[in-house]
Amino acid sequence: KDLTEWLFMLYSTNHKISESDLSRISQTSDQVKRIMEEVNNNEDRIRKERDDLEAKLRKRKHEFSDNLDKIVAQIDRLKEFSSPLQSKDANDIIDALNKTLNDYQAEMNDINQKEELIGWQPTEFPKLAEAVAALKPYDQLWKLVKNFQTYHSQWTKEKVIFKLDPEFVEKETKMMLSTARKMTTAFTKATPHPLSIANKMLQEITAFSQHIPLVRCLCNPGLNKPYHWEEISAIGEYPMTRDKEVYLKTLIELEFYTKLPKLEEISDFASKEYTNEKILEKMKNDWAEIVCELKPWKDTGTFAVSGNTVDEVQQLLDDQMVKTQTMKGSPYAKRFENEIKEWEEWLKYTQDVFEYWVKVQSVWLYLEPVFASEDIMKQMPTEGNKFREVDASWKFVMSKINANPKVTEVMKNKKLLDTFKEAHEALDQVQKGLNDYLETKRKAFPRFYFLSSEELLEILSETKDPTRVQPHLKKCFEGINKIQFDELKKIHGMYSSEGEYVPFVNEIDAMAARGAVEQWLIQVEDAMVVSVREVIEKSFEDYPKKKRSDWVLNRCGQSVLTVSMTYWTYETERAIKEKGAQGLKEYLVTCENMVSMGFYYYFFFRDD
Repeated sequence: KDLTEWLFMLYSTNHKISESDLSRISQTSDQVKRIMEEVNNNEDRIRKERDDLEAKLRKRKHEFSDNLDKIVAQIDRLKEFSSPLQSKDANDIIDALNKTLNDYQAEMNDINQKEELIGWQPTEFPKLAEAVAALKPYDQLWKLVKNFQTYHSQWTKEKVIFKLDPEFVEKETKMMLSTARKMTTAFTKATPHPLSIANKMLQEITAFSQHIPLVRCLCNPGLNKPYHWEEISAIGEYPMTRDKEVYLKTLIELEFYTKLPKLEEISDFASKEYTNEKILEKMKNDWAEIVCELKPWKDTGTFAVSGNTVDEVQQLLDDQMVKTQTMKGSPYAKRFENEIKEWEEWLKYTQDVFEYWVKVQSVWLYLEPVFASEDIMKQMPTEGNKFREVDASWKFVMSKINANPKVTEVMKNKKLLDTFKEAHEALDQVQKGLNDYLETKRKAFPRFYFLSSEELLEILSETKDPTRVQPHLKKCFEGINKIQFDELKKIHGMYSSEGEYVPFVNEIDAMAARGAVEQWLIQVEDAMVVSVREVIEKSFEDYPKKKRSDWVLNRCGQSVLTVSMTYWTYETERAIKEKGAQGLKEYLVTCENMVSMGFYYYFFFRDD
C-alpha cells in the first residue's frame, strides 16, 4: 500500500521515472508481498505448535495426577503388612516407592519449569507432598524392624560377646528405642497392623536393652587377667575366658543378667585396676623419647649435659613420683604391687643419678680449667692426680652416654650412680685441698682476700707470666692501677689510676720468686711503702726551695697532699705565734692565693 501511494506521488509530478527504477520498484513490491506471506504462514505454524504443546502438557499433568493417585493407593496398602517377618517384602516395596517418589519430584519440577516457559502458573500437586508424608512413618517403621533384626542377630548369635563394642550397642539401641516410641504414636487404631508391629518392636527393643549392662560389664577391657575370669566363671557357674567363643544368647539363656550386681562389682574393680595399669604404662612410655642432650664442652673433647635436659627430667620425675606413690597406696593396685615398686625404684635411681650427675658436672666444670694449668699441677700434685682420675672417668662415662643418649638406655647402667658418687667424693676432696691451698696463699699475702677464688686461681695458674697479675692489682692495692715490667719481668715502679708514676727505690725481680706470686707481691707492697715515703721526703725537702707551681707539677699527688698539709700546719702555727690574729688573716690571704693558683693549674693542665 505504501509503495503504491509512493508511485502515484511520483506520477503526479513532472519527474520522469526510468525503466530501471520501475523494474527495481516492481521487484521490491514482489519481495514485500512474499515476506508478508511468509510471516503469516509462520505465525500459523507457531500457533499450531503452541496449541499442541499446551495439549501435551495438559495431558502430562493429568497423567501425573493419575500416577499420584495410584502411588497414594499403593502406600495405603502398606498398612496390610501385619508381621515383622514380612520385613524384606515391606522394605523392598518402600524402597521402590521412595525411588518412584523421587522420580515424581523430578517430574513435577520439569512440569513446573515448562509451565513457567509458556507463561502458566506452576501447579503445586499437593498429592505428591501427601504421598511423601504418608510413606515416611512406614519407611521408619520397617527400617526399624530391619535394623533391629539385623543387629539383634549380630549381637546375640553371630558375634562373640567380647568383640562387641558396648558404646555402639548402647547408642544404636537408644536410637531404635526412641524411633519405636515415635512409631507407637505415629500410627492409630485406623492402622492396626502397623500399630501392632510398632508396639511389638518397642517391647522387644526394651527387653533387649536390659542386657546392655551385661554387655558393657563383660566387654570391659580391664577384664584382662585370668583371675578376673575365674571369679566370673564361679559366679555364673559357667567356664569363661577372654579367648573363649561366648555369645550373648547363651548368657541370656543362662540368666547371667540375674547375677549382674556381682559381675559389675568385679568389672568395676577391674576397670580401676586397668586405669592404674594404663597410668603406669603411660609413665613408662613418657620416657621413651626423653634424650640426654649433651653439648661439647670447650676444647676438652668431652661433653656436658644441658640445663634443658635436667629441667625436663626433673619435672617428669617429680610428677611421676607423686603419681607412683598415689598408685602405690591404691587398693586397686595390690595385684601388681611388685611392678609398681620396681618402677618406683627406677624413678628413685634415675633421680639419684641426675642429682649426682649435676653435682659432679658443676664441680668438674669449675676445676677442669684450674687443673689444666701445669703450674697448679706442680703446686698441688696430690689433688691434681686425683682430679685426673675423675676427669678420665667423666670423659669415659660421657662418651658412653653420647653414643646412646636415651634416658632409658642410660639408666640400664646400674654402676652409673656409684661412679658419680665416687667422682663426687673425690672432687670434694680435691676442692677441699684447693681451698686449703688458696687459704695458704691468702695467709701468705693477705691482700689476696680482696680477690675471689676464681681471680686468685687465674693468677696462680699463670705463675710463669707475672704480668697476668696486672688486671687484679686494683683490687689488691687501692692506689695501684698497674706496675711497670721490663722485658726480663723486673719491676721498676707503679702507676696510679690517674696515670701518675712512682719509681721503686729498688727494682724487684718477679722471676726470682720461681712462681711464688705472693713472694714478689709482698716485695711490691714493701716497695710501695718505701717508695712513697721517699717521694714524700723529697717533696718535703723541695717545698721551701722551689716555686709552689713548679713543685706541684713535678710531684705525685699523694706527696703534694701530705707535704701541703704538713706545711699548712707548720705555717699556721707560726703565724699564730708570731702575729696572732693578724698573722692568721695574712696567712689566709696566702692560702687563698694558693687555692686560686691551684684552680688555674687544674683548668690549664687538665686533659679534656
